[in-house]
Amino acid sequence: MPKVKLGKSVFNPVRQREIFNLYVKIGMLRKGIKTQGQLAARMSMDRSVINKRINQGGWKYEELCRLIRLLELSAEEVAQMMGAAERATEVAS
Repeated sequence: MPKVKLGKSVFNPVRQREIFNLYVKIGMLRKGIKTQGQLAARMSMDRSVINKRINQGGWKYEELCRLIRLLELSAEEVAQMMGAAERATEVAS
């Protein structure tokens, strides 16, 4: 029976949200968006909804699509912010 590395990596939703928000902030800086209010206005969303999504998560698919298009995030950045790149390297090792 093959050996399995148990406990090597545990998905941490708080850490994943921090990484997600980091990429959002990087994208905002690149596009010259200084506040969450400005981001909300460009996404045609209420500021309180944006604040809730950033602080608690729960993004809807359509909102994520608008966010990614607005911030012009690359496929690699999207994979990293969603945690797919990190998990893929864990499976490979």
